[in-house]
This record gives sequence, C-alpha cells and structure tokens, in this order.
Amino acid sequence: MKKLFFLVICISTFVFGLLYSEEVSLIFFTPVAKNFPPDVYNYLQQEVIANLQDLSDFSGKNFVESKVIEQWANFNINEINATNTNIQIVKGKKVLPKKIPPVSINGITPAILKNLSIVNVTSGLNVSFLIMRQKQAGSDTVNVAFSWYTTNLTKPVSTVLTFPLQYIYDKENFNRRVKETLVELFGLKDRYYYIPQKTGSVGFSVVPKNASIDLPLLNKKLVNGVNSGLPVGRYIAIIRAEGYSTIITNIEVAEKQINYKISLSKLATKVQEGMPSLGSLYVDSDFPGAKFLIVEDGISGETPILLKDLKTGEKTILFDESMNYKLKTVKVNLVQNDMVYAFVSLERKGNKIVINSTNEGATVVVDRQIAGKILNGKFEYQGNVGLHSLTLLKDRYTPFRTNFTLEMGKVKEINLNLSPKSIIGFFVTPQAKNIPVFVNNNKLGVTPLSCYLDKNELLTVEFRATNEGYNILLTNLSWMWGKLNNVVTYLTPLFGDLKIFTDPADANLFIEGSYRGKIIETGLNIYQLQAKRLKVRIEKDGYKTINTNIYIAPNVENQFKFMLKEAPVKIFITTLPEKGFDVYVNNEWSGISGETIIPFELGKNTIKINKRGFKTIITNVELKEKTSLVYTFQVEQGVSEDEFIENISNNFSIMEDTWKNKQYEKAIEICTTNINEIKNSMYNYLSESQEIKKNFESRIGWLVKVTNMMDLINKGVELENLQDYKNAREAYEEAFDILSKFESGLASYFEETKLDLANKIENVKKIMSEKEEKTEIKNFVTELNSLVLEGDKLVNNGDYDGALAKYQVALKKIESSGFSDNPRVIELKERINKRIKNTQKLQKEKSAWWPNIQKSWSGFNVHFGAATLSLGEPSFESEKMNIMGYGVIGLNFIPFFGLRIGGTYNFVDVKDYNYVPYGVMAGAMIGIPVIPQFSLFGEYFLLMSDFVKLDILNNSVANFGFDIKFGWFGLRLYYELGFKENFQKIYHGIGGGITFWITEE
Repeated sequence: MKKLFFLVICISTFVFGLLYSEEVSLIFFTPVAKNFPPDVYNYLQQEVIANLQDLSDFSGKNFVESKVIEQWANFNINEINATNTNIQIVKGKKVLPKKIPPVSINGITPAILKNLSIVNVTSGLNVSFLIMRQKQAGSDTVNVAFSWYTTNLTKPVSTVLTFPLQYIYDKENFNRRVKETLVELFGLKDRYYYIPQKTGSVGFSVVPKNASIDLPLLNKKLVNGVNSGLPVGRYIAIIRAEGYSTIITNIEVAEKQINYKISLSKLATKVQEGMPSLGSLYVDSDFPGAKFLIVEDGISGETPILLKDLKTGEKTILFDESMNYKLKTVKVNLVQNDMVYAFVSLERKGNKIVINSTNEGATVVVDRQIAGKILNGKFEYQGNVGLHSLTLLKDRYTPFRTNFTLEMGKVKEINLNLSPKSIIGFFVTPQAKNIPVFVNNNKLGVTPLSCYLDKNELLTVEFRATNEGYNILLTNLSWMWGKLNNVVTYLTPLFGDLKIFTDPADANLFIEGSYRGKIIETGLNIYQLQAKRLKVRIEKDGYKTINTNIYIAPNVENQFKFMLKEAPVKIFITTLPEKGFDVYVNNEWSGISGETIIPFELGKNTIKINKRGFKTIITNVELKEKTSLVYTFQVEQGVSEDEFIENISNNFSIMEDTWKNKQYEKAIEICTTNINEIKNSMYNYLSESQEIKKNFESRIGWLVKVTNMMDLINKGVELENLQDYKNAREAYEEAFDILSKFESGLASYFEETKLDLANKIENVKKIMSEKEEKTEIKNFVTELNSLVLEGDKLVNNGDYDGALAKYQVALKKIESSGFSDNPRVIELKERINKRIKNTQKLQKEKSAWWPNIQKSWSGFNVHFGAATLSLGEPSFESEKMNIMGYGVIGLNFIPFFGLRIGGTYNFVDVKDYNYVPYGVMAGAMIGIPVIPQFSLFGEYFLLMSDFVKLDILNNSVANFGFDIKFGWFGLRLYYELGFKENFQKIYHGIGGGITFWITEE
C-alpha cells in the first residue's frame, strides 16, 4: 500500500513534460503497397522518426518500435502464464486460471493498447504513406497519415499531411511541416515555439502546357496542375514558356483550392533588323512604395512595378534612402524577350536587433511568428518598441529561447549559437527490471530506461546484471538520427541451489511471495534458483514469522538455517460474513482471516483487517500472558483504506489535469472537496492521507494565487479599455509579481502569460508616457507651427531670408527639445526641411536677373494716362495747354521691345494752340529694364485724327520716361513730344498714368 501511495504521489506532483523512464509510446508503420518506391519509403520513415526524436524534449514522448514492444510484452505474458497457478472456484468447481494470449501487433487499436498496459504502454502512433498520382506530370503528392491512440480515447485523433512528392527532399520545409502536423496532433500547438502556418493548394491550367510557373517568394517551381502543401497567402507568380510572352500575376494559395486558367501570347516570329534587344523587369520589395532608380536607363519608380521594353544587359537598381530604410543597390541581368522578377529586402534603420549565429539556415521566431532565418551568419529584425520573445530553431539542435527589448532608434546585437541535440532512445531487459546500464563506463540509469545520447557510430554498452541474477552483457551499437534507437536485450541468467533448515521443522517456505514447500527435518532443497538477492518468508503456526532476504551465490549450493521463536500468544482471527481478509499486526502482514493462526507478542498490539470493498478495521489489544485466543470481527462493505488512498490520489491527478486546462476554479473546488473528505474520513489518521491532504492544501494555496493573478489580468484589461492606464499598470504589475514568485516547475505553464504580461506593462507604460507628454508636445507643436506660418507669410511677401531664419529657429527648437524622437515632431521636422529647400529654390530663382526681368516686363499690359501739351515749349498756362487723355494696349514680346495700339482725346478746346481733338494711335516701344520693378522706355505713336483724309503720317507722338511696377499694378511717368503737320509744329508736355500687367502671376 505504501508503495502504491508513493508512486501515485510522485506521478501527481511531477512536473509535466519530464519523461518517465518507464513510460513509452508505441509506433507502427503501416506496410505500403508493393509498387511503392522503396527509396521514398525509407526516406519518409527515416524523416518521420527523426522529427519525433527532435520533438521528444518538447512533447515528452519516446517512441519504441512495435517489434520491441511485442517481444517485451510477450516475455512478461509468458512469465505470468508460467507462474500464475491460483486456482479459482467457479460454480463450486476448481478451475485453472486462463492463460493470457500473446500480443501480435499488426496495427494499433484500443484493444492492443489495453493489452500492452502490461509494459506500461498507454499510447501509440500509427503512420502510413500513400502516393497520390495526378494526371499532370509533376503534380503527384505524398500523403503521410498519422493516427494517435491513447487508452483514455475510444477512437484515435487523426490527421493527414499532404506534400508535393517532388519537394519531399527539401528537408527544411518537409521537416517543418511534419513537426507542425505532429505538434497539432498531440494537442501541443498552443505551447509550440511558433504558431504553425496554415497550408493550402492552388491549381493551374496554362497554355502552352510546357509553361513553367515560378513562385519566387517561396523559391518554388509549380506544376501545370494541382499544387498542394503550400503556405496560405498571396504571391507573385511568373509564368513563362519559350516562344511566348512572360507574364507576372498575383495568385492566392487557399485552404479551399483556387484554380487559374492562363493563356500566354505568342511572340512575333520575325524580328525587324535594327530593332533593339528588349526585355521586361518586375521590381518588388518587402517595403511597398520604395522609390528606386534604374541607373542605366534613368527610369525611376516605386515598388511594385512592371517595366517593359527595357534594353537588355546588366541593370543597377538604386533604392533611395528613406526615414525607415537605408540606401541599397542591387544588380540584375535582363535578357531578350524575357521577364525578370527582382525582389529586394531593404535594410531598416533603428529599432532593430541583429542576431549573429554560426547556425546557418536556423529559423528565427519572434513573438511566436517565424520572422526569417540566419543567412550569411546573421539576421536583422525591426519591430515595435518594447519587449519581444525570441526563439532560434534548427533541426537536430537544442532550441534557444530568450527575450529582448527594442528601443526607439537603437540597434542591438546578440550572439546566439545552438548546441547539437542528443538523441532519445530506449533500453529494456524483458527478464528483469532495474538492470544498471553503462555507456562508455558512465552509468545512465536502470532498465527500462529512456535516455538521451549524442550521435555516435559506435557506443560501448554494458548491462551489469549480476546483482539481479544475470551475467554481465557487453555490446556495441550505433546511436543515430532517423533510427529508433530501441535496445531490447536478453540476459543470460545465473543459477544456484538452496538448502534450507528450520528449528523446529515443518515450517512453510515462501520465496518472492510464492509458496515453495514445507521444510522437514532433513531440510528443503530448491534447485536452479536465480543467483540474486531473494525475499523469503518462513511461517509456522504458533511461531513468529520470519521475513528476511538471502543472496543466492551462482553455481553452488547455498545453505541457510533459521531458528523459529515460539509466539507467546497465538490468536486465530476470523471475519464474518466473509473470510479471506489480510491481517496486519503492528503494520506487518501476518496472515489471512479464517486460515492462519497468527503469533503475537505480549504487550500492546495493533490489528488491522483489510480487504478491498470493505471498510478497514483497526483495533488495539493488550496481551498480558501466554495464551491462545480466537478473535471474530464483523466486517462491513465500504471503502478500504487502500481504496481511499487510491481514490484521493487519483483525485489529485484529476485536479492537476484540471488546472492545466485552465479550469482554476474547478481545480480549487476539487481541492476543497478532497480536503474535507480526508478530514471527515475514518482514515484521516493515516500518514498517507495526511501527506495527500498537505499536497491538496499546498496546491489550493497556489491556485488561489493563480486565480488572483488571472483576476488582476482581466481587471487590467478592463481598466485599459476604459483608458485608466495607471490602475491598469498597477493590476498588471501585481499579477506579474505573483507570477514571478511561482516555483519553476509550475511557472513553466505560464511562460506565454508572463511574456504577455510584460508586453502589456510595457505597452501601458508607453501609453502613459505618451499621454503625459501629449499636452507638452501639443503646445510645442503649436509653437513650431506658428513659426512655420510666420515663415510662410514671409515667403509670400518675397522675404526669403526672413522666412529661412524662422524655419531655422524652429529646427533649433526641435533639436534642443526632448521631443526629437516623437513621430509628430519628426513629421513636422521633415515638413520644415522641405519648406527650407523650396524657399531656397525660390530665393535662387528670384535672385536671377534675366529670368526675373523677362517675367516682369514681358506680356500684355493696359495703360490709362494723361499728358499736357503746349506749343513750342512746356507750359502750364491754361489758355495754351492741351490736356490729352490716353488709353493704350501694349504687348511686350521681350522686355526690350513691344507694340502699342490705343486712342487719345483732347479735353481742351483751344483753337490757336490746339494739337488734335482725338485720334487712333499705333506704335512701338523700346524698353531698358533695370530691375524687375523699374524700367526706362521710349515709344513712338502714329495718329490718325482725320478719318476722311486718313492722315496717318500727319501727326505723331513720342514719349520718353520710366515705369515703376508693383506686381500686376504700375505707374508710368514720361516726357511727351507731339508732332503736327509733318513735324512743322512741335508740342512739349509731361504725362503719366497707371498700368495694369495682365500676365503678371
């Protein structure tokens, strides 16, 4: 009973995931059809086994081949059949016990597993392979079917891995898919190193049939038909065939297959002489919208983009540096009548971790998502600021797990190198347990033994079995990946003879619990006993029972003599209404009720009557003199103490499974119920009961902490949703503090919770920090915006130096502030830099003399003015003065020359001094611009003042003066000469007016 109790307690409290040396799982490979390619079968079997070995440290499962299990089980069955001589009474007749049939494993079934419980096999994996032939060449797939059996399931959990036959030798991808399938099959997906990616299929019907289909991002060449086992997602497909135009298109791989029908266009068969050699280029990047320049052709664009009709040859693609990505240059070779797909991974800036490793090709997992793999000795990852989990994985290497923190604008570097993983295997000696196993003189443990050893072509293994009655066995073997390293060893037994005497004689001898005969005066001879330590019991009514161990030396007769001591008190114990109860005296088994006269010592003795299905009776008696007695006990049906201990131990295991399934409240309820049951039980005095009660109490205390932790996490989430970040952070930190105090074995179940809590705390801190800075940043940005606005106004007024000064003040404020890393400030800084560039450009343009002169003094203009003309010389005497009004439309082709047309009217009627009463004017202008705002000019007009005589050349006007220009508006002042009657009379005067420049911006 104590042995059972301690075993149950150990199993109940052992940390989940450790591999018990006695527990193994059966693996069976279903035979394949005769036409199945042997090389493919051997490869698939080897890789499945290697992946199971690689997962053993994670899954806690050690798989043993069916033939080894079969031999082991049948050896035990034969031993049981040979030693089981217990005669049963059936319908009043004596019946020999039924023989247990041998086990034959031709597949796994629940019945097979039940029979294999004799060797503690409680689970099994059935694996089968099938090649699915397709009509299209290269479309064949291989199906790997897994069925997982356990004794607590009535039917297996099954799944099928479908993988393209042509890609099975791509070990990296094939092994990854096998592992992901097994992890999901065993129900360990939530604890795996990363979240397995879903797979799907895609179908193609391409004309012509010999077209090639490439998926460059997956580095795979697809078939013109069904393609399965591909990661779900959207991809770029390149479809090409000789003599046809190449196309690039988007396709989708989905769990429910999508089919594509595509027809390629034929290329022109005749090529014109002198035509350049042309090709096409598709440029793509992991950062959509990345700007690039093709140096040779001077073509720029943004990814993704298809560029056609490019000259063939080597092309240099230069990617611009941006705020997030560094400058990068790649080279591609363009060939005639083909399309090249160039996918470029841009190197990010800041917020980055660089992982250096000698494990080339190792998979990098960040936050349980595959981020990439080690190439050329390193991998660079950029992500959000905060705490992240990191796992480095490689087949047949021990995974490395750690955490890292990304900080704004900082690049971190970490060196990670994986160690080769040891390979799991199994040693069993069917004839005996606890045989010490030594490998290269180092003790590994005792059989049956699951253990890890490094890969080795030649191991020296020694089974030191002399203490168990067997010869030492020394053997050599290999320990390899892809091979079930299961060692079943049959030992050669050693024998010796036994002759035993007792005084007095007529005592019964039991060896290892089996009756071997009556010891007479001349002794009892037992031949061919296994040479090892044996447990013997010698009984004689009225005498004290002797329980002891003897050692049988090999190849000799071993003689022993025992002196029996008469018991002072002899008691015959009987039970009603049933007999056959075990009787314990002072906690030692002493006999069976109704069958044995039991010896007692004088003084106080404790009697225990025990049998499954009946309540255990315990009583104390005090014997004061030598005598013979008969005790009769009335037994009552119920739960025995063995059953009680077994039940509460099982309940402890159930409770453990319950909280591992995150049912913490239910687990607490189980603890409370069992604690009360133990307290109120008639067996609460048992040390075993008290030990289990302590375990329940310890676990309930821990579970209360777990529920408090989960309540705090939920409270934190609610508070975070309500934007109460301060109290949310306090809740998360209190939960994290509780979790950090868990013992390592229990804390291992909350690794994801711990990482999630750390992320939540960092996120809330970040939000609080941003919230605290929000007002200050807002005021700072407002101040900057006001400076920018002032600068913009100065630009509009043409004060470029003043505007640049304002912009520079804003930049200096940014650099001296503590907000230079703030996204809003970074964005504003970029805007200011753009304004500075634009202003400097405008300033440069404005400072150029000729462009500004040309812009200012060219184009249409309309002039309205007046002048005073007096005959002979300028005079402002009213009776001699002509007041001429003008309206003129001008067109300056260039600043130096222009044409004029308009009219004039004389507002004064002075007959003796009259110039002309009115007239139509046409003429030309010559300008001498000095600056964009000031120009000298001279112009000459011909007048037609008599419309009957058409005296075009009779009268004319000449003006000499200057223009002052204020944008679209200007002033004009000039000295005017009026010529009359073919220059016989000359008039002098001063004029002025306003000018509108219609083409001024």
